[in-house]
This record gives sequence, structure tokens and C-alpha cells, in this order.
Amino acid sequence: MAKKPLKPPAVPAGARHQFFVYMQRLVVDNGDLSTTELGARIGHSHQAVYKALTGPKMPSRAIVGRLAEALGGDAVATEAAKLWTAGVYEERGLSTLPKLESATSKTDRRPASLRRDQEEVGGATRLDMARGLLGLSDGLPSAPQTILRSESGPASPGQAARTALANEISTLMGEVGGVAELFSAETVRSGVGDWMSAAAIPSAHSLINFTYELRLDEHRRKRLFELHAAAVKEKENEGLLRYAD
Repeated sequence: MAKKPLKPPAVPAGARHQFFVYMQRLVVDNGDLSTTELGARIGHSHQAVYKALTGPKMPSRAIVGRLAEALGGDAVATEAAKLWTAGVYEERGLSTLPKLESATSKTDRRPASLRRDQEEVGGATRLDMARGLLGLSDGLPSAPQTILRSESGPASPGQAARTALANEISTLMGEVGGVAELFSAETVRSGVGDWMSAAAIPSAHSLINFTYELRLDEHRRKRLFELHAAAVKEKENEGLLRYAD
């Protein structure tokens, strides 16, 4: 029996339509595999692959990356990522890149040691620094590639879990351009800068909002919550040790 063709994307002309057409052409140009065959290659169900290729809702960044790499390698994955970002911006009503929040627009809650270290970036905001570290500055000031450290020196072992959580959040933010205003949840928009700098640990509710809006797959969502649990436990243990002194 002949393979059933993918349905045309049911979205208006624009960035989302361009994204879905590009992805469907990738399939046709690289063997015209069925969604079942593609799913087997990338570790997703055929239903998830079908939705990622036809919409109308924009798929997760993770499944797009795996599909593009399977169909054309790194160069194709890079182009697919650009089209995906434009499609997400269109879907969420973000037609232009919003201005990043000024570093002085809210109370700085970072610990003094982190604040001193990060002020070396010459006026760049925490989001600017995160994007620079991830190589996604897009014209913003690049930050020096420094590691967050405590007053006692490089990367205190007592903060290893919080640093690991901050690094994971920074990586995920880098995949969407490092822009806090991309998120609908106010707790994410206002808090993610502190999460990336390890100045604060997100609440479980805020982390749920963060993962939901990024549409993380099960593996990455599980990893993020495991890192979060470890960071919370580390912080609690630090408090117990402080009381014991």
C-alpha cells in the first residue's frame, strides 16, 4: 500500500506555514519515509512525528532537532531551528524581538559574591551574559566566559547542584534565544535571569510553567526536575549546616 501523504499545514501564510512546508519537503527530499519509520529513527511515536510535521501547533524544539538531524544533518538542523523560532514567535504573538530588561529595572537579589563577578560584563544584563556564554548574542554585548564562583574561589562543591540546575536552564533558554519575554508566565519572565545565574532556585510551580511553555520532551523534563530536586536538597542541607555552626 502506498504511503499516505502528509496533510498540508492548516495555518495561514507566514512563519509557521513556512516551517511546516520546510519540514515536509525535508521528508520528501530524503526518501519520503513514513512517520512510523521516522519515529523509529528518532525515538518518538509516529503520532508525535505526524503532529510535528503537520501542525497546526508548533512542535517542541527537541523533536524538530532530531527530525532535522535525521533528515539532513547539522546544516539542516540549523535552518530548521531558525524557522522553528520564527514560527514560535508568530504563534505567541512576538513579531519582533523585545527589548531585554535593564539590569537596574528591578531589585538586584543576587548574592554579593555573584554580583561582583557578573558586573565584569560591563553593564550587560544577566540575559545578555547567558546569551553570550551560549554564543547567541545576536549583536548584544558578549560576556567573558567566566564561571560563577563563591567568595572562596571557583565553583564551590557546596553549590554544585545549584550550578548544574542553572547550567541546564541556561542551555534551554539558549535554544529559544535567551529572551525571558518569550514566556507567558510572569513568574518565569521575572525569575529566569536569577535561575540562570544560580542566584535563585525556581519554585516547583514556576518550573512546571517553564517546562510547559518550552514543550520539553519527557526525557529533558525528567532531567530538569531531577536537577531541581538536587538543588533544593543542597540548599536545605546548607541551611541545616548553617544552623549547626
